[in-house]
Amino acid sequence: MKNISLDYHLSIAVIFIVLCSSIKTYALDYNISFTGTGASILVENVIVQNITKGSTIIVPSGNTLHLTDVPNSVKQLNANYETISIYPNLVEGESTMIFYVKQSGKAQIKVYNIDSKMIANLILNLEEGKNSFKLSLPKGIFAIQIIGNGYSYNTKLISLSKSDNKTEIVYIGTEKTNSNTLKKSQSSFTTMLYSSGDQLIFKGTSGNLTTIVSDIPTNSKTINFYFYECKDDDGNYYPIVEIGSQIWMAENLKTSKFRNKVSISNKTSDVNWGSLTTAAYSEYDTPINSTTYGKLYNWYAVNDSSNIAPNGWHVPTDAEWTTLINYLEGESVAGNKLKEKGSIHWGNLNTSATNETGFSALPGGLRSDE
Repeated sequence: MKNISLDYHLSIAVIFIVLCSSIKTYALDYNISFTGTGASILVENVIVQNITKGSTIIVPSGNTLHLTDVPNSVKQLNANYETISIYPNLVEGESTMIFYVKQSGKAQIKVYNIDSKMIANLILNLEEGKNSFKLSLPKGIFAIQIIGNGYSYNTKLISLSKSDNKTEIVYIGTEKTNSNTLKKSQSSFTTMLYSSGDQLIFKGTSGNLTTIVSDIPTNSKTINFYFYECKDDDGNYYPIVEIGSQIWMAENLKTSKFRNKVSISNKTSDVNWGSLTTAAYSEYDTPINSTTYGKLYNWYAVNDSSNIAPNGWHVPTDAEWTTLINYLEGESVAGNKLKEKGSIHWGNLNTSATNETGFSALPGGLRSDE
């Protein structure tokens, strides 16, 4: 009996070892594409922070982010996963546009001019494979957005046409693709090391506009940046971040003017700061720090009817702060979810911060009359 029992346990151990060794037989492999809506549909570049690993990369315009848990991997994919191409893309006449359709079905092709006005909207059924079109556009810079069944593409085209060409999109045909795996050119993919559950912060930029999105990808997907202008009367632009049902500025205010362009008094001394009864601001330590930390304002500046917030924005109410705190599951954890990670700005005691919202709160300092 003793020998039989020993053999049984050894068999269980062998099976357990075999099972464990076979669990990890595949690599994590996600593709993240980017679109823009709101004030702009163009996504010029995306800064991606893996705040779990502490790494950062920049995804250029038109590139897809490839997330993998295999170091130094080279993206391998079927032809129907390739992205969009337009040639020539400095054209005086017609261009040819080619993109891959992942799944057959309805597709929508939109063309926008530099003023974000849609000048063409084509809806048609496309077959899986490499689809080709002829484009004819008037002179200008155009954004092209394609949305289909399980895929989306964004690109730009520059036309130097010397005539008033009408906008035309003409379907040429579909080239069927086979299942052969092709090695994708690295120029259209930006690879980042990623493990399941890592928290990513995506900062999408379009001109002066910046929108921040926080996500923990669990599959291939499209991240959309809703661009909304946040600009003060000094000409400073601020990034924005969506948290729950609210949209917040993602930097501290640093304006020296109210919305009506009236200047706010700059007080450079601690003397009588606490006894002021009029609007005032102060620099945090030195003026150059305002770039990072923003300015310090007294209550009279915050509460002035001239409005200190950028156009379209307002100083949050206590109820709105409560909404944010409740969304982040209470006061005991909300602060750490909002604070920037690391010790660069907060010091070495900032060990519990996660910044999982992308809010990146900084210590703005204080001023008193003491």
